[in-house]
This record gives sequence, C-alpha cells and structure tokens, in this order.
Amino acid sequence: MDYIFGQPNDFPLRILVPSDAVGAIIGKQGSTVKQIKQKTHAKIDVNKNEASNIQERVIAFRGQQENCVQACREVLGIMHEDATSKNKTK
Repeated sequence: MDYIFGQPNDFPLRILVPSDAVGAIIGKQGSTVKQIKQKTHAKIDVNKNEASNIQERVIAFRGQQENCVQACREVLGIMHEDATSKNKTK
C-alpha cells in the first residue's frame, strides 16, 4: 500500500475494542484485517504489544476520512458477529 503518514488527506481515527474480539478482527494469520484494508484502502493498526490482562485494545485507522469510517464499520460488524456467535454457544 502506498500510504504515507501525514498526507494532506490523513484522517486519524481510533476506537477501543474488547480484547477478546481482537482475534476475530485480525482473523487467521491476519486475513480478516487484510481484507478490510484491501476493501476500504485505509491503514489499520492493531496494537499487539499491549499487556494480556487489559480489557480493551486500541485499533487505529488512517487514510481518507470516508475510508476510515468504512473500515471502522467493517470492524464493528465483525465485533457484532463475534459477540453474537459467542452468546449462542453459552
């Protein structure tokens, strides 16, 4: 991806997500987050170096505003699906 931080169209967006949803967002070997990046053309960073005992993780989106919003919506949809599937199995 030819994205350079600080471009004139740079729009930073950060959200907090439950730590137990991060696996679903990243996907197996990063496949889900890679698909979101390709679909939305937004840069997505999931902080992997946070302590394992925290309840929330930061996901940062950068790029054109509409791309970041679309990527955020995709992540929220995945979180909803993940939460729904976890509730069904309990």
